[in-house]
Amino acid sequence: MIRVLLRELIKEEQSFVNNQGSIDYITLEKEQYDSFPWEFEVSNKVFQFYYPGQNKLSKMSGVQRALCYFFICEGLIDNGGFYSILLETQREFNDGYITVLADCGAKKSERILTQIDQIYRQFEHDFSRGVLPPELNDESVSFNQELSEKIDVLEETWFRLFEIRNQKVNAYLAENKDKLITLKER
Repeated sequence: MIRVLLRELIKEEQSFVNNQGSIDYITLEKEQYDSFPWEFEVSNKVFQFYYPGQNKLSKMSGVQRALCYFFICEGLIDNGGFYSILLETQREFNDGYITVLADCGAKKSERILTQIDQIYRQFEHDFSRGVLPPELNDESVSFNQELSEKIDVLEETWFRLFEIRNQKVNAYLAENKDKLITLKER
């Protein structure tokens, strides 16, 4: 569902591949440039410029990917908790976002997402098909209450760390602003 919404957000301005096959930077007016990444609407506009789909992530710079992983993963988790990462993504963003968290110094969040990724790997056969494993299905005789509670605690901690994580990622993006956006010349 999130992927559908993301695709709908993509606008005409995203014809951003230049002749060399690399990604051009989005150009912003001074007010928007100055407010990036602290103003959500501006950051979202930059995200929409760069993210047309998973297949383009490999052509982006590390900072461009960091912005995309941040928006995608935070959106997924905010809308559906960790089960959205486990059931909907097939790990396609986990490694990238774990790296972003490490690069930004969000060590606690990095450790939490790494644990969630390990749970995915443990039950990959089920999660990769979008199915809850019996160990996490409270109607199953194989239900593992301890594991279910562990995910709940990790998720609660993740949400409590949002402000710190958001600050660290935004500081990283601000430090690397020149690798994401350019100022429109008058």
